[in-house]
This record gives sequence, C-alpha cells and structure tokens, in this order.
Amino acid sequence: LQFANLGMKMGMNFLGDMAFDEVASQLLSSDLIPDNMKFAANMMATIISGGSGKGKGRDGNNDGFASGNNGRRDDDRRDEDRDREKREREERERREREEREKREQEESDEKKDKSKENNIVGETSSTKTGKEIHKRNADERRRSGEYDTVNEPLKDKEGNIIEVPKRIDKQGRPSKKYQRAIPDAVQGPPKGRIIDDKPVGRPISKDKQEIRRFIDAYTQKYGEPPKQIVIERYDPKTGEAAGTEIYDPNDFKIP
Repeated sequence: LQFANLGMKMGMNFLGDMAFDEVASQLLSSDLIPDNMKFAANMMATIISGGSGKGKGRDGNNDGFASGNNGRRDDDRRDEDRDREKREREERERREREEREKREQEESDEKKDKSKENNIVGETSSTKTGKEIHKRNADERRRSGEYDTVNEPLKDKEGNIIEVPKRIDKQGRPSKKYQRAIPDAVQGPPKGRIIDDKPVGRPISKDKQEIRRFIDAYTQKYGEPPKQIVIERYDPKTGEAAGTEIYDPNDFKIP
C-alpha cells in the first residue's frame, strides 16, 4: 500500500502537485517498509531524487523532467528548421529552374525569329537554294526564247490545263487522282525535250512518277512523246551548275 500511495503521488507530480525529492523523502522515512525492502527503497529514493535535479521549475514540475522536455522541444525545433530550410531550398531551386527554362525558351524563340527573316517557316537552306536556282534558270530560259514553256503547266491546243494521273502502279494502272504537270522547261518538236532541274546526289528514281506525268502531258499537248528527258544538275550548297544527264522517255513509262 505504501508503494502504491507513493506511485500515485509520483503520478500526480507530473501535474506539479509534488516534487520528486518530497516523494523520495517520504519513501525513506516510512516505517512500514520491511528490512528486506530497505535497500530497494533506498535505490528507488535515489532514482526519484536524482531525477529531481535542483528542485521545481517555474511551472511546478521537476527540473530534470523539464530539461528532458526542453531537449525534446529543441529536437523538434531543429527538425522544423531543417524542414523549413529544405522547403526554402526546393522553392529556390524551382524558381531558378523556371527562370533558366524561360531564358532558354526566349533564346530559342529569338533564333526562330531570325530564321524566319531569311527563310520561309519549315524551309531548309537547301530548299531555299533550290528555289533560287529554279527562279534564276527560269529567268534565263525565258530571256533566251528557246523554250515553248518555262515553269508553267502544260496546256492543250485550246489552252486548257492538262491533267494526268498522279501515279501509275507497276502494272501500269493509273490512280484515280489527277493533277497538272509543270516541268521546268519544254522544247517541243522537233527537239522534243523536257528539261528539269535537280540537285546533285538526288536519285532519279525518286522523281520517276513526276517525270512520267511530264511525259504524259507533253504527249497530249503535241500529239507525240518527247525524245529526251534532260536533267540539269546543280550544287545545292553553292547553286552552281553540276552537269547534264539525258534519259530515254521509255525509262519512265512504268515507275
């Protein structure tokens, strides 16, 4: 019972009702403790009074426990400080990343704007050079007066634009879709030549369907097939002429 009472007093001490050293004092002065329990009582009293530190704190609690509580609060504050520093660091890194991405986007947009000043959107330098060469050659051919048509759709005798099948399959069957034929230049009979400008290195196989359309439209226009397909090659980087290739029109009948 004595131990039970002291235990209750110790529990109440957490609420500030009694200091630990008072509990220890009562424990040692108790005459109800048997001799064989004296040593245990002394140990308990020592432990209890040892936890008391130097007396009560300002809130009535023992300094030892207050010190422990303060230690826990310090740990909590350190954890909060670390969490706050982590959040601040992450926020700072996020802002820096957004600013960097914004600068990169602005630089990219600036490069695109400069590119637009010199090229049509989506147009490569090779494509731009090709257009310039086609225009230059067309101007020279028109001035020469040696060509029936220069870079324009082929027309029949009534002046109607001729349309031919867009594609012919390997069995010679035409597609349902038709379109006009616009070779770079044509010299009708008796020369019978179709002239087309192509960059160096481009395989003629890539243009067989196009050339076949030229041949079909030429045949409708003049009532006979052409005699030669002339490919004028140019350097796509410098724009300089790079040789002439001559093909038999029969090579393009069935692509």
